[in-house]
Amino acid sequence: MKAGTLTKLADDDSRLGSRRFAVAIKTEVAFPKLNGTGWEGITEKGKQFPLRPLMLTHANDASKRVFVGIQQARFTFFPTIKLADKTNIFLNIEKKVFYMDSENEQGMLGLAFHPKYKTNGEFFVFYTFEDR
Repeated sequence: MKAGTLTKLADDDSRLGSRRFAVAIKTEVAFPKLNGTGWEGITEKGKQFPLRPLMLTHANDASKRVFVGIQQARFTFFPTIKLADKTNIFLNIEKKVFYMDSENEQGMLGLAFHPKYKTNGEFFVFYTFEDR
């Protein structure tokens, strides 16, 4: 390739200049009363497993809902009001999805809402399927 150049930067960032400054950040719990449905982190046999939230999104449908997807093939939603106290199941396809806790690229990997979801109700799911 003839376009572009490759430049090695010094390990100490000296070529980037000395514009370093501290940013004051204050964290706040966005939904302090929220309890998640389907977020127990316990299998049917009582074994605890880590929940792996992958995404936080909205449907762009003016419903003021937030959708949270976890790798174990469940999507929940809740209203975007500070007093929201519970989530609801939007989609659960655990029986169709192949997921093993020891594998990072397995399970539910994404969800996208169609740009016209409000009128057509379509959404798309990306996951590793269970081959039975």
